[in-house]
Amino acid sequence: MFWEYFIPAVALFLALVIAANLIMSFKYKKTLENIRLELLRLLPGSEVDIFDRDSTYQFSVERDNIKMIIKLIMAQDDYEFIITNINRWTVNNNPKQWTRKSKPIFIEGAEQFVNYSEIDKTIKKIVLIYPTSKRIIRYLNESDTVVVNTEDNVGGISFIKYNEMEKFLKQE
Repeated sequence: MFWEYFIPAVALFLALVIAANLIMSFKYKKTLENIRLELLRLLPGSEVDIFDRDSTYQFSVERDNIKMIIKLIMAQDDYEFIITNINRWTVNNNPKQWTRKSKPIFIEGAEQFVNYSEIDKTIKKIVLIYPTSKRIIRYLNESDTVVVNTEDNVGGISFIKYNEMEKFLKQE
């Protein structure tokens, strides 16, 4: 009698997990395509390529001899994006409840992105926080922080929110 309920319950659970993963994957791909279309609108005549989530960067925009690489960070408007040092970035998904004991959510691939270079092209690096975040903070030392603005360049990288992308690209 136990197996009559257990096996269908496990099958249902697995089907729900698979369906949820497929929906999340579809939404992510749709987000990438929407950002690609926005980049094409803002930078006419450019070639925009999309790369997968596990790549060093998710977008490559080429124009003339300049290559702009963009790493996409998914966040929410109440999250804080924190640059602890140039190679380590974190997302604080609950700033109101944060304490020194809170476990950070590190962004994977930050060091590879920072160290990426090409011999034959000038590389501009952008970290795009999508759709936005409460603020972008950079640690100066163990206790002092500053808010990073759209026009700031931190270690050769521009950290921008998606809703500020048009303003940023017009300045470039």
